[in-house]
Amino acid sequence: MKTTKRYTPETRERAVRLVLEAEATHASQWSAICSIAEKVNALAETMIGLYKTELVHLHGPWSGPEELELATLEWVWWFNNYRLFGPLGHVPPVEYEADYHTRQAALT
Repeated sequence: MKTTKRYTPETRERAVRLVLEAEATHASQWSAICSIAEKVNALAETMIGLYKTELVHLHGPWSGPEELELATLEWVWWFNNYRLFGPLGHVPPVEYEADYHTRQAALT
């Protein structure tokens, strides 16, 4: 896997530290990451990298923008509804979120 030198080690360490600090006030590590992503612009770059790796480069070349657009919609649907996400206990994000809300409702 290609690594980027775009961010300094200090910036990477700061991002990790921010996530670790934010985890205590969030339902999951993912929500902690999202909460600090704007500070280091990492979430968008991570998603773009995943998108390019898992869809664009793996399944291309594309016959045109319409074909890529349809494939993108299908990939986003899969990513949100079926992808098993390790930090969430190897369940899809949608399932984890529904379970989270069920647990929160049970507390009230």
